[in-house]
Amino acid sequence: MCIDPVTAMALISSATASVGTAAAAAGTMGTIGTIASVGGGIISAYSQVQNSKAQAAAATRTAQAQDVAALQAIEQGEQESDKRRRAGAALQAENTVGMAANGVDVGSAQALDVLDDGKFLIEEDAFTIRENSRRSGTGMAQAAENSRAEAQTARSNATFAPIKTMLTTAATVGNKYASWVPDARSTQNSEGYS
Repeated sequence: MCIDPVTAMALISSATASVGTAAAAAGTMGTIGTIASVGGGIISAYSQVQNSKAQAAAATRTAQAQDVAALQAIEQGEQESDKRRRAGAALQAENTVGMAANGVDVGSAQALDVLDDGKFLIEEDAFTIRENSRRSGTGMAQAAENSRAEAQTARSNATFAPIKTMLTTAATVGNKYASWVPDARSTQNSEGYS
């Protein structure tokens, strides 16, 4: 159940005004301060929940975008690698035709060595392209995992930060209340009776 901030402020304001009127009638300024502390604690807790939810949603969206980017980087690398292989195969064919046109026996050991060296370099280029894109994609996938962890932390904060705020507020209010109430020990006589 979510209450929008305007409604929450109106409820707290009306509650504070009602209690504030009673406190003013009683003439106790400490009561007004205590009520303000409680109202501030409630508003702070509500704000923490909303901020944590927004942070979790943003981190989740970031993780999704990073997942997509990782897959695209890997796919782009595969496409570029295949393109390099095709271009290399065309170059190899041109070299073979050029050798044959110049009277070189393309079946000779020397011609085969030249063609094999060319093929090796083409494959090495294609492999490097593919590996670089894989590394890039892996880095993006890790960033997505980090964003998911950030979202989980924000969801935990949506639960625990407001609890801490409310406990701190309660302790503060309790201390103020204790200062208004006379110490029961000081009103007892030496035998333990009032």
